[in-house]
Amino acid sequence: MKQICFDLETTGLDVHTCRILGIALCIEPYKAFYVSLPEDKKRSNEILKRLQPIFEDQTITKIGHNLKFDINVLRSRGIEVNGPIIDTMVMDYVCRPDDKKHGLKHLSLLHLNYQQLTFKDIANEK
Repeated sequence: MKQICFDLETTGLDVHTCRILGIALCIEPYKAFYVSLPEDKKRSNEILKRLQPIFEDQTITKIGHNLKFDINVLRSRGIEVNGPIIDTMVMDYVCRPDDKKHGLKHLSLLHLNYQQLTFKDIANEK
């Protein structure tokens, strides 16, 4: 089975107005990369168009955390995410419904004993 894990980095939480800063992609364990999107809307859309077939392929399982947001951001850019979806936030909520914390940073520490980098650690925002 083919699968891809992805996460969008955006400038905000409004799916219609936020700018996509980049997309983190992982296609197999320990093989991940980050596609930084330029501020220029035309160039950014060209890059998204190249990734569109991956997101729209129904044979590729999409994995991520809080995918509802990322899927809606991509939809607002004309990209429909198709195929099976595995959302780690939803899975954690189902497994631990009494816990109030289901954020990725918390789950990384809890399950993997891994301290995630913060957005400030990797971004060079003005």
